[in-house]
Amino acid sequence: YLLAQERYKGEVNPQKISNGVQVGAKYDANNIIAGIAYGRTNYRENTIGIPDLGKKQQVNGALSTLGYRFSDLGLLVSLDSGYAKTKNYKAKHEKRYFVSPG
Repeated sequence: YLLAQERYKGEVNPQKISNGVQVGAKYDANNIIAGIAYGRTNYRENTIGIPDLGKKQQVNGALSTLGYRFSDLGLLVSLDSGYAKTKNYKAKHEKRYFVSPG
């Protein structure tokens, strides 16, 4: 669990991390490696003043990896992938993907 880091007079600063959570699992046996993870971070909204279009409200992300270890050769082959989505206040959400051979 992630708690707010930037505070002023006991309150979380606007557009700073309010809270977040991350979970994941990993399997590593019989030369097979698999892992998954998910995270979500919430940002504090500025409740005073004019609403700011495009400000972050929330970020979600997931990643996964799948690999095989060739013990005899000392070689590891893997494929990693991930996805992230940033939800913005009254604006278009941003989505990002990646794939990485390893």
